[in-house]
Amino acid sequence: MPHHEISMWSTSVVTELARYPALSHVVIALMMQAAIGVTLTRFKVERAWWYGAAVVIGFYYSRKKFEMELHVDPSGHHKAQTWNVGLLPTSWPSDYQLQFYAPALMAILMAVLVHRRDRR
Repeated sequence: MPHHEISMWSTSVVTELARYPALSHVVIALMMQAAIGVTLTRFKVERAWWYGAAVVIGFYYSRKKFEMELHVDPSGHHKAQTWNVGLLPTSWPSDYQLQFYAPALMAILMAVLVHRRDRR
């Protein structure tokens, strides 16, 4: 496939994923987890993919928590909140919850599948 076709294909994939934030978060999360899991596995670290899942969960939790702290009110003004705003995911809007839980659950599922495969 020529370079310009790959570029056009990747641009269309990114554009489509941007329409579905939770799905794009899952794709990015699995890429993060794979990078960590493969790297740590090469260094003979046990449960490497679980470490990748932990990083993914920590990343998406902190990202959504920070977005809650920097909430923009309907008038368009940024309202910096204190650290305890949005501490629990249950206090987040449903789209934020989906954008956190979807990658977290997929990372856990991937870690379980890789762990099962490695035990055989």
